[in-house]
Amino acid sequence: MKVVGYADKLSVEPGAAITFMVSSEPGRFSARLVRLIHGDTNPAGPGYKDVAVASTLDGEYDGALQELRPGSYIRATGSAEFDAARDLTLQMWICPTLPEKPVQTIIAKGNGDDDGFALRLEEGRLTLRMGSAAISVEQTVRAGQWYCVSAVYDSASGVARLALEPSWGMTAGLDSHASATMPAGRAWGPGDLLIAAETSAGGDVGNFYNGKIDAPKAFTRVLDDDELAAIRDDAASAPTDASAAWDFSQGISTWSVVDASGNGHHGEVVNKPTRGVTGRNWSGRELSWKHAPEEYGAIHFHDDDLSDAGWSPSFEWTVPSDLRSGVYAVHLTAGEHEDYVPFFVVPALGRPSAKTAILLPVFSYLAYGNEQMLGPTGAYSGALPHYPWQAQDKYVVETG
Repeated sequence: MKVVGYADKLSVEPGAAITFMVSSEPGRFSARLVRLIHGDTNPAGPGYKDVAVASTLDGEYDGALQELRPGSYIRATGSAEFDAARDLTLQMWICPTLPEKPVQTIIAKGNGDDDGFALRLEEGRLTLRMGSAAISVEQTVRAGQWYCVSAVYDSASGVARLALEPSWGMTAGLDSHASATMPAGRAWGPGDLLIAAETSAGGDVGNFYNGKIDAPKAFTRVLDDDELAAIRDDAASAPTDASAAWDFSQGISTWSVVDASGNGHHGEVVNKPTRGVTGRNWSGRELSWKHAPEEYGAIHFHDDDLSDAGWSPSFEWTVPSDLRSGVYAVHLTAGEHEDYVPFFVVPALGRPSAKTAILLPVFSYLAYGNEQMLGPTGAYSGALPHYPWQAQDKYVVETG
């Protein structure tokens, strides 16, 4: 896609403004307003139809290439305590959904070069990486299986320990542990903590994790096996001196993450992962997180989540007061490439302008806007027609 765009809203009233964000290469692109008559390109139907509508937005614009940055994660506040810390213990529950992805980070601090750490899944194996040094367990994880994972690093000796413990199912009892000596004296280093991703040496965020995470905790000391087991089992003897203990069951309806340790390492989610999903302790007694939030204390992360592309506005247009309601689009072109940015013009509030009302399910439109039921060739095993991917679909899939 050499030109692609989106609007800041789906519906707009006459007299109100709507803003369009466009990415184009080469830089110049053209825009014109059309009224959509039939938008389905399925060859079994009438095909795509539109009608040009003269407007003040028609014309050429200077554009630029704007990038999509999908992938959901949490950015948690760092602290002087974390920056100076050397001993490390991490413990949490994970339920991966794409274990075959080569590298995906569960939690990290720093860029891993000099200071910092990254607890990852590498080729499906739990791995603690500190710079060029790494330790991995032998057992690979399975999709849809809950695991209690822990990583411990003693900076004085350099000894690191990993544990991967399945909670139930076919892999129950197939624990996997590893220990190794890594460079001693390493510090956590400066910067925030990232959950479900990590920061590269160049400053970009990547290695996004796919799956659920529940109850992550970080300690600035070395925990022994009994203490880790107590945390895993939610025992009364579990240590309470965590430097950070993120409780995802709090604030489920928000995009903020609470550090229940009392040390203020709260976080914010980026690109809106799915909240209020069943956790490692879900009993099945309640089917709504509102009735048992403590059993829905997991967050499901995806490497293609995207809340807002955050592109710079390309142009703004004020809808004329006399423009009839309907389905419209801005037709963007750059050379031989094109894209359509749809939006809806609604009647002025309290002033119906026709005898017939049409209800447009924009929530469903958003939910299924990038649903991929078909392959690149249009292959589909169900009873639906074989729709081929359009260029816009390919753009989203390749970038995401």
